[in-house]
Amino acid sequence: LVIIDTLAQALPGSDENSVQDVSPALRFLADLAQTRNLCVLVVHHERKSAEAVGLAAMRGSSALAAAADTA
Repeated sequence: LVIIDTLAQALPGSDENSVQDVSPALRFLADLAQTRNLCVLVVHHERKSAEAVGLAAMRGSSALAAAADTA
């Protein structure tokens, strides 16, 4: 198990709202998990809004929700 706590801390200088910044990190983590037979858990914060739940509540690029197995 590899824990990334938090995604924003692991990507200094990157914009979590940008697909161009987030996608390479997600590809790297997926490749890491697959090639090393690991589970990767990424801690990421929800939006401040209380109306959204689950993947819809995830802040940042929609690529984050698309890559998540669970939230």
